[in-house]
Amino acid sequence: MTISNDYKVPVVRTGVAQGIVLLIGGMCLDGGFFLFTSLIAAAAYWAALIIIVARHPASPSRGDLIWAKGGYPIAFALAFAIGPLVLYLRGRL
Repeated sequence: MTISNDYKVPVVRTGVAQGIVLLIGGMCLDGGFFLFTSLIAAAAYWAALIIIVARHPASPSRGDLIWAKGGYPIAFALAFAIGPLVLYLRGRL
């Protein structure tokens, strides 16, 4: 499978940004909430990106590139918005 070079720069930038966020998350003393939520966001981003690249490997659409560039901050914000709600509903907050 030939993958377009248009995915290369956004994926590398996102990987570096995720590394920094996960490093900071690992150093936070909040009982692991920040790190766990960051890991969920990272997993969601990479799962969606793998599906996107599998569907359009050679010719990414505008939406595919938008997700490749800005998908992690979106997943990160959603994880932090939904995370406390999930903990509350499970009775841990």
